[in-house]
Amino acid sequence: MGWLQQDKGATVLIADDDESQLMLLEQTLLINQFAVIPVRNGLEAVEAFIKHRPDIVLLDVDMPQMDGFTACELMRSQFPELTVPIVMVTGMDDVESIEKAYAVGADDFIVKPISWPILGHRVFYYLKGSRALSEIKERNEREKTLFSAIPDIVIQFDETFCAKDIHTGRQQHLFSDNCVETGNLEGCALVLMVKALLKVQFGGQSGKQTDNFSRQQFEESLWLNGKLNHIEIRIAASQNNEVIVLLRDISDRKANEQRILNLVMYDQLTGLPNRRYLEDELERCLTASNPNGDKVALLFANIDRFSKIYESFGLKVGDQLTVKVGKRMKEGLRHIFQGEHGASPGHYRLSRFSENEFAIMLTHLSDSNEAFRIAQLMQDMVVDPFDIEHHEIYVSLSVGIAFFPDDSSNSVKLIEMAGQAANLAKQSGNHISCYSASFNEQAQRKLQIEKNLRKALDKNEFHLVFQPKLCVDEPSVLSAEVLLRWTNEDLGFVSPGEFIPIAEQDEVILDISRWIVQKACELNSRLYHEFGLDVTLAINLSPQQFSHQQNLVNFFVDKVSNVDLKPSNFELEITENVLIDDVDYTSKQLNQLRELGFSIAIDDFGTGYSSLSYLTRFNIDTLKIDQSFISTFDDPRNKKLIETLIVMGKKLNMKIVAEGVETTEQLAFLKQNHCDYVQGYIYARPLVFDDFVAFLQS
Repeated sequence: MGWLQQDKGATVLIADDDESQLMLLEQTLLINQFAVIPVRNGLEAVEAFIKHRPDIVLLDVDMPQMDGFTACELMRSQFPELTVPIVMVTGMDDVESIEKAYAVGADDFIVKPISWPILGHRVFYYLKGSRALSEIKERNEREKTLFSAIPDIVIQFDETFCAKDIHTGRQQHLFSDNCVETGNLEGCALVLMVKALLKVQFGGQSGKQTDNFSRQQFEESLWLNGKLNHIEIRIAASQNNEVIVLLRDISDRKANEQRILNLVMYDQLTGLPNRRYLEDELERCLTASNPNGDKVALLFANIDRFSKIYESFGLKVGDQLTVKVGKRMKEGLRHIFQGEHGASPGHYRLSRFSENEFAIMLTHLSDSNEAFRIAQLMQDMVVDPFDIEHHEIYVSLSVGIAFFPDDSSNSVKLIEMAGQAANLAKQSGNHISCYSASFNEQAQRKLQIEKNLRKALDKNEFHLVFQPKLCVDEPSVLSAEVLLRWTNEDLGFVSPGEFIPIAEQDEVILDISRWIVQKACELNSRLYHEFGLDVTLAINLSPQQFSHQQNLVNFFVDKVSNVDLKPSNFELEITENVLIDDVDYTSKQLNQLRELGFSIAIDDFGTGYSSLSYLTRFNIDTLKIDQSFISTFDDPRNKKLIETLIVMGKKLNMKIVAEGVETTEQLAFLKQNHCDYVQGYIYARPLVFDDFVAFLQS
């Protein structure tokens, strides 16, 4: 990803008459370390384009004085030689608008609402494409100039192979003597060499026998002027039994081809990259910088009982099986990385490493479990039998996995480790084995968590704690967020960050969520009826409750009424992920809950698929700023972003809650910017029920 660093600091011209949109565009781009020139209409955009020559332009379509289409057309017409990317930002997604954008010279368009987290990456990719286009144009110009400056050598021979005329072109470096200038063509070293080659090509016959070898082409290496030169020679018969020979020095081209061949080598049987390709690619990948700390996984997949298949069906069937296994893997991996089977996006390289062994290099892995999942999917690819030569052949795969940098940062050792893991998988019968002991432990722990989660409710292993939420201006505890905790008899305390994602992958999260609501209602009832404390409790909702739980609204109404409380005693927290699935249904559910008196809050705002449309389309009461922004409070850009979120939320009549507040400096900053509520260790850690009651009463 070195190109990202290369484009940091690039100048972005943004034009939008909507002040809030312009401000968000500017802040987002500044966070990504761009220099930003903001303007408010098309006319100002054209003037700024002429004055500053930015690296990329983002134009809103609908603007006063001059719209984005006109501004784009003027920029292109006045500076046709520039390859500056121009991107239209529009709320219109009809074909006519899109075609008009391209017609006036736009490179692309972004449809509102903008996905802010990926905007910076899109700009980086536009800049990368622009740079690549400029480089291609420059290279084409250089090649054109080079071609015109260095034409072929043309030699005319008579029927007895005597040189009659010669055109040296611009390749004088192939001539060491002055025989051409003096007219002594037969004394020229290059001519003598070509003459000898012609006699060999024509089998010693004279030029009269040209009918059988006209338009022949071949290459030769000639030693000229103390240097070995690769020459492309083309022969054409002409009238009067003459032979025309064209010579081109292709030494540079051959050198480039050789370099390409060293990198691009494929297995002749399967058409897949071979072992050498994998070794080169792995070495390149491991030596490249990795600022994000992503992992690289090397998977070796062995075809089990391959020698038995050779013995039973022969070499031909064995080769066909190898080809078909490779084809299934290639197609299966392509589907996986196009988003099927729920696999995370990423990069992969498939190669045939040895006779019955395929290697898969996975890059940009944020989680080691992704490699384990890919290994399982690869095994699924070969479950169906292979029909070869009227034989139905069943195979299985043993997969070994090694990780960079966990296991080794050396490509040779990583290959050895993956091979050893594959052998271990084959010998142990587990079919998937990781060289990394730590990964094996993680995989085993995940399985243990999955197994114990299903029994945790029956064993009464869950309990709730309360994270107080206090008013910034007058610290008083009138609300809190209920948080789930789990202590298992075998695993001990298990962090929510560890077991909640696992529970979300299964419908067990629905049972857990229902238990949380039931328990929170019971405890809030005790606070009110036993202790006289009128407290609002915030409950986190799972996305699966909206997609899988029937009668969600009635469920909440029943639970609250059963404990003789009001909906206003509860706030329902959702994440942005809830909002992106089935928008109409989700909006209807939230509106019904809100009309009944429940408050609705967006939790962890800014960490998911943030979009302004969510804040305007859904009726939201509270906006919670994620603790990741508060924890990086010292970053001036994050301060600006926090200020922007607070102002934006206030203008939409939302209450603002800052999570993870730990220091007096953070609190003072939030108070200065009129944040409404805070929760965090600065006041209290999550408290069990009795401690929470005492905290309230104190």
